[in-house]
Amino acid sequence: MNPLAKILSFIAPYNCLGCNAEGRLVCMDCRTRLLPAPVTGRSVIAVTTYADPIAEKLLWRLKSDRAIAAAQEIAEMMAPLLCDLSKPFAITHLPTAPSRIRLRGYDQSQQIAKHLARLIDQPYQPLLIRQTNVRQVGTGRKDRQRQAAEAFRPRYNNLEGATVLIVDDVMTTGASLRAAAHELRSAGAGPIMAVVFALA
Repeated sequence: MNPLAKILSFIAPYNCLGCNAEGRLVCMDCRTRLLPAPVTGRSVIAVTTYADPIAEKLLWRLKSDRAIAAAQEIAEMMAPLLCDLSKPFAITHLPTAPSRIRLRGYDQSQQIAKHLARLIDQPYQPLLIRQTNVRQVGTGRKDRQRQAAEAFRPRYNNLEGATVLIVDDVMTTGASLRAAAHELRSAGAGPIMAVVFALA
């Protein structure tokens, strides 16, 4: 947690979105009660499902209410799921549309990725560039796949077989993650995994 966030947490602490206890957005007890994520059968690790009321509220606070502290809480919930992954690997994020970054003042996936990198002591590197400004909320599977195919490009051309972990907040169809992985492989990346907070 950055110094300003620490100060604010003492001056005006959050109440838990699950039980209303004072202290943080999701207390330790409520974290254990999050619905488990369904099995994806892919190289995607998820904390929970978007159908969980607490998860939905936490993501809304992060993305629509500028509660940037939620990014660290999400990273803290992701970290234990990554203990068994072979290291080292590079942590990157799935870039958000620039219009959304301007609106909320930050890229929520980047914030989660930076916190996660610090928590598990692996390097964070911005490896992807967002090329389009299209939001995928409310679009169908075919439109998502078409939009995602044009959305990203690699920041670097030679990743030399690096293992990469892509971080995102929510996965719906997986089209964006697949497109991002394709671009990273085209730049020479090796094994690619992904971790998300919630599956929609």
